[in-house]
Amino acid sequence: MIEPLWNGLRVLAFVEAGSAELVETGGTTVGRAAIAEAVARATRASTAVLDGYLTTEVSRSDVGLAPLADDGGLSAGDLARQMLVGGGGNRTRSLVTRANEIETSARLAESALDAAEDAALVAVDLLELDGESLLDVPLLERKRLLDAILAEEALVRIGIHVRLPIDPWLPTWRMLGIRNIAFKGANSRYRPGEPNDDWASAQMPRR
Repeated sequence: MIEPLWNGLRVLAFVEAGSAELVETGGTTVGRAAIAEAVARATRASTAVLDGYLTTEVSRSDVGLAPLADDGGLSAGDLARQMLVGGGGNRTRSLVTRANEIETSARLAESALDAAEDAALVAVDLLELDGESLLDVPLLERKRLLDAILAEEALVRIGIHVRLPIDPWLPTWRMLGIRNIAFKGANSRYRPGEPNDDWASAQMPRR
């Protein structure tokens, strides 16, 4: 499976009792009340943990998107700090390295993102549903459950994932400013805080 690595701030969205909290990788709550309210409204579950990006790219085009808790004693901030970014093989730079680059870039643009009124959450994974951990559930099934429980709206979108060939998608992803793409095994698990040999990333092909 291949998906764009969105430019923006990586966050976890914790949904419970009709409310949501957005937490970035350092464990700090993100002050985006309107988006948090939209996530809570859009999530059709009593509790859920979503993995995604706060980005302004979704306002540019719908192409590249999908069509319209018991946490073991960890706090939202603790779990966010353990967020998996994976590891790659010998031929491809690991997602850890890529994620660090993307996070650095996001930090440089964070003030602009904070000021932007058209930012939205692009959800790319589902880590917990109704109090049950999904970390050991295959990625393709997690994606299916995400589609089932999240109702898209202007501030909440579901990121797309595709299979080879990806050539038809590349011009649009480049137009959106996507600089990297992720390769993830359809049966891969989500591994917080440790390398994932089933995940890797690469720079966007130039042509």
